[in-house]
Amino acid sequence: MWLGHRNGAITRFNPRSRSLTHFSPEQTQISGLVHQIAHHPDGSLWFATESGIYRYDEQTFAHYTTADGLPKNVIHTSASAADGSIWVAGLPNSREAAFTARIKPAQTDPGTSPFERFGPEHGL
Repeated sequence: MWLGHRNGAITRFNPRSRSLTHFSPEQTQISGLVHQIAHHPDGSLWFATESGIYRYDEQTFAHYTTADGLPKNVIHTSASAADGSIWVAGLPNSREAAFTARIKPAQTDPGTSPFERFGPEHGL
């Protein structure tokens, strides 16, 4: 079980050993609130945060932001799909519309945006 914290820290609870492992914001490089955590079939974890989405593979954290093609950095939720893609979404606020985007980690090419954006033109 994983828990996200307001300051970017995360904690893993191991029910077998009944132990906690804490990762500080300095270790995760996550800044701000962790909204949601999704488990991917490849074993990685995806953290939806106030500062983009992070992928953790038991060794490293990878950070994706608007610079990588996200519509905005505030990600409220994420989910794994059967095809291995990760869907992310942001809720609307007074200045920005809601959005949905998808990343296919296995098909990411260096130098290209890993995200496909979806909006009203796609029936959302």
